[in-house]
Amino acid sequence: MNSRLFLNSSILLEAACHHFKGSRMLPDSNEECRPPARDAKLIPLRLNWNFQFYWIGATAGGLGTSIVNLAVPLLILSSTHSPALAGGYSAVLTISQLALGIPAGVVADRINRRALLITTEVIRLLSVAGLVAALLRDDVSWIKIVLLAIALGAALALGTPVRALVLRSIVPPEQLTQALSQDEIRIRVASLFGPVLAGALYEVGQLGPFIAILVGYGIALGTASLVPFDGRVQRKAQASLRGVTAGISFLWRDTTFRALVSLSAVANLLAVAVVLPAVLLLQHQHYGGGAIGFALTGEALGGMVGAFLTRWLHSLMAPGKLLLILSWCTVLPVVALVIPWGLIWVFAMLFVIGVGVPARMVALDIMVFRRANDEVRGRVISVVLFAQAIGSSFGNTLTGFLLSILSPQGAVWTICLAVTVPLVFLTAGKSLRQASWPSA
Repeated sequence: MNSRLFLNSSILLEAACHHFKGSRMLPDSNEECRPPARDAKLIPLRLNWNFQFYWIGATAGGLGTSIVNLAVPLLILSSTHSPALAGGYSAVLTISQLALGIPAGVVADRINRRALLITTEVIRLLSVAGLVAALLRDDVSWIKIVLLAIALGAALALGTPVRALVLRSIVPPEQLTQALSQDEIRIRVASLFGPVLAGALYEVGQLGPFIAILVGYGIALGTASLVPFDGRVQRKAQASLRGVTAGISFLWRDTTFRALVSLSAVANLLAVAVVLPAVLLLQHQHYGGGAIGFALTGEALGGMVGAFLTRWLHSLMAPGKLLLILSWCTVLPVVALVIPWGLIWVFAMLFVIGVGVPARMVALDIMVFRRANDEVRGRVISVVLFAQAIGSSFGNTLTGFLLSILSPQGAVWTICLAVTVPLVFLTAGKSLRQASWPSA
């Protein structure tokens, strides 16, 4: 874990472990409590070539996913001129991800993680390769698009929790927070450059973005296959935590966990719901597509800066208070978007929104994922990701409905009001305000 959170002295670390072993929040078998050997020398993360090589592959795969998220709707629009069908692709992908979201955690806890990671990479690669073959034959049909959406949604549902588990096999516990912060940079890089590459390559030809996707997924598959790590899973499972509902049971029995997951879902709802109103607000100010695209990069750039600020933000205060403040500080710039101060203003507000995201995601790992036994951690992660996906899906649905009956300004105000209600409830409760870092 982060050296700031857990002191390098193995004596103090071992004492902290004994303190938490008596608590139901940190089971005896939590392998991350084992103090490092006294004579062991920790290799700096930048020199951990296994992690860096794996990170490059994960970045290439994430970039491929970011490209495909725009390239497929562009393909559908150019061939059918139907926004409804383009939206249908996204809906099928989301449904596939949600349907497998909870069971994916069981798979990650029961199957060799190396084999599972490679399988998800193969699914992504073969599904896009099939679409490329159809494009070459000029034989793209709606059913093939639907099958692609199902395959990519399944790979996303299965791959996300297993990647979080694999990272723990590559990085020492003391460096996990640092590694997660670097991983947040990967996510922001993909979200920043993916749409730009997708649009530019599609202008050259329909095959362009899909060839780039194949390259990205191929690199991800290569690194997943070559990086050495222990993919074995623990067979010991507590009788009360077996089955699909193990992650739900683990989270539900603790009020702080429930509050953290709820806050994460609300934050995802707001982050997704604000994008389309921001686009419409800029259109009403007579900005073109290129300028709007630039403004939307603000959130990704803010996230990249926020990844470097994560450790500093975590040092400021207790986690619950920090997450509440970050959430309220997200609502304020969203409200400020309605002020018609132009392109740079929207960019700046989205930048502010993005800064706090990495600190929130890493704090969620510290406060929830590391408290779970390894044999149920995949299910815990999958439940949290499922809750976040529900928040995002509801955010998209709510935005579409509000924009059909209200102006963009009215939609922004209504979204913020809807988010404020659960935030007030969570702020008033004691669970988050009294939460402390595990090293306390």
